[in-house]
Amino acid sequence: MRKKTKNQAGFSLFEVIITITLIALLATVSTSISFENLHGHSFAEERDSLVLSLQQIRNDAMSGSCIRAICTQGASSGIHIENNTYTLFEGETYDAENVTNETTHMHSNNRITGPANIIFERLSGNATASEVEQNITLTDTFSRTSIITITNEGGISWTN
Repeated sequence: MRKKTKNQAGFSLFEVIITITLIALLATVSTSISFENLHGHSFAEERDSLVLSLQQIRNDAMSGSCIRAICTQGASSGIHIENNTYTLFEGETYDAENVTNETTHMHSNNRITGPANIIFERLSGNATASEVEQNITLTDTFSRTSIITITNEGGISWTN
């Protein structure tokens, strides 16, 4: 490198290239961290929404009243899981044609698996046709997993 004299000012080409490279590297790292963090919030939001829906339909069945916009008072309530969607329904069995069903589609990065139907009995809130716990599993493309467990007494718990 040349020695700078008192009359020379500024940066050398090498110093400018190094600075631009470092800025680009920092921008790339921060963007990827932000992108993964955004999907993490989306995953948690969908899990929380599903848990809230399960709690609401169990409460509907137990109280004999309605929290949701469309429901018949005093009926059992359930959830149907199929093709990365979940549908809240009323009654002892799932009827795809029932207009009171409320279907939620999961984000394309998230997957939901579990038993086809979980039904909460009227007044007791017990999960019917279940002698053991039932699990609903949520996963995403970033290897996050959350398991929502429904006990035969209707208790709902989940993992982060």
